[in-house]
Amino acid sequence: MTDGRPRELLVIANETVAGGKLIDTLRARADAGPVRITVVCPINQPREGYVVYEDTRRAAAGRRLTQTLEVLGKAEIPAHGLVVDSDP
Repeated sequence: MTDGRPRELLVIANETVAGGKLIDTLRARADAGPVRITVVCPINQPREGYVVYEDTRRAAAGRRLTQTLEVLGKAEIPAHGLVVDSDP
């Protein structure tokens, strides 16, 4: 942006998102100018199979968020994030 404000980027991390293609894309955006990256990890609902309690699913989303933010941090890409319900 020409006014100096950071561009807002939203990453929806419903699965593992720490892949090279995402990192490369975010790096290119960050190199082009200031960005503010928000990573959102929804609490996934099981599609079938065993009953999985919400606290277990919430913990899994929290781990996914932590891992994603760690990978972005190691790549020197500043980001913050949060865990959200999958059905807002």
